[in-house]
Amino acid sequence: MSYFKKILIVLALSAGTVVLDVFVMSGIIKNTGLSIVGRTSGFFAAKIMPSSNFLRVLFNVSDIADENKKLSEQNQKLLSEAGRLESLQRENDFLRDQVGVIRNKEPDLILGQITSIDRTALSSFITVNRGSANGIQEKVAVVSAGNILVGTVVSVFKDYSLVRLVDDPGSSLSVRVISAPDTDSGRGETFLASAKGILGGKLSLDLIKNDDDVIEGDLVLTSGIDGLPEGLPIARVIEVKKSDAGSFSEVKADMIFHAPSTPNLFIIKND
Repeated sequence: MSYFKKILIVLALSAGTVVLDVFVMSGIIKNTGLSIVGRTSGFFAAKIMPSSNFLRVLFNVSDIADENKKLSEQNQKLLSEAGRLESLQRENDFLRDQVGVIRNKEPDLILGQITSIDRTALSSFITVNRGSANGIQEKVAVVSAGNILVGTVVSVFKDYSLVRLVDDPGSSLSVRVISAPDTDSGRGETFLASAKGILGGKLSLDLIKNDDDVIEGDLVLTSGIDGLPEGLPIARVIEVKKSDAGSFSEVKADMIFHAPSTPNLFIIKND
């Protein structure tokens, strides 16, 4: 082989090697490199991503706990506000019940609250949180919603007063018994009587004659004779026994005021 042919063969082989390197080997290496990089990144992603998700879950749990705490605090505030609004609603209802009395009689009323109840086998008293500092005086009437007579003030201190309930044995009131109107029998009369407390929410009515038309259910009101406002409801007749030996009946009545659903009461000031 001539020297010239040898040079041509070497040049051809060199060119082929270059072509192979550019078009084949570069593709193989490139694909191999991508494969290696892909597998490596996939490996690290597989290892790193679970940890990332775990941390994300931890952050989410922490956020949920914070939200629950905030919601719990808001719930407590709402419950407190609901309780406050309920108390205001009861007081507003109580005041609205009293509007008719104020319009009719226009008394000077002082709103107070019961602070203690002392009802024993011997006595029946309550304490209210109004006293001389509020203009309270002894012997004034204390009423509940609807102008129902509760009792009278017997002792006054600076910031509170002692109230004798109408069923206390020391309570004696001048009253009128109003017989319920009945068109058939002609009922509708009024009878003067004296009401004395006998405890247990009961009163004894004296001076009711045998021929007085008083029956169970009749209403007992203040007469206005003994200094208390006239017409305050006190009790309802629950028992009438005609006497065979005397002229007067034994009459018992049940006081209208009982354990209140609200602590609010009114003290009627003297003019």
